[in-house]
Amino acid sequence: MEADASDPDDLRELDEEVTRAVARIYRRFRAERAEGELGDAALSALGHLHRHGPTSLGALSEHEKVTPASMSQTVNRLTSLALAARTPDPDDGRRVLLALTEEGHALAAASREQRHRWFRERLAGLSTADREVLRRAASILGGIADD
Repeated sequence: MEADASDPDDLRELDEEVTRAVARIYRRFRAERAEGELGDAALSALGHLHRHGPTSLGALSEHEKVTPASMSQTVNRLTSLALAARTPDPDDGRRVLLALTEEGHALAAASREQRHRWFRERLAGLSTADREVLRRAASILGGIADD
């Protein structure tokens, strides 16, 4: 017999199953990186700058949901590795923006491709029916995230 959709115990169980599965796939996806590659915080900041372009330290720390002091450490690491550079804000000379160097863009793109290649390989091993279930689940989860 199928559980009633409004059954609190059924909803709690579904909540826990989906939450665990999403967390596990997220951790595994993040773990797929080259040996010696940057840590999570630096890779996340690198990816944001790669996708969105030059950004202030404050905006980057807000987006990453970390303190400006913590983001400052991450930015210092990226700049010391010549993956990013501080540049004057063209709209406000008092502000500084963080922009990726060519090396930073290359690393961000390579890191992203490596992770997505791993995931595509896993998806390729699934049946057509299972891929369709995931397509539907992705749509549903995206809708929940947009609420």
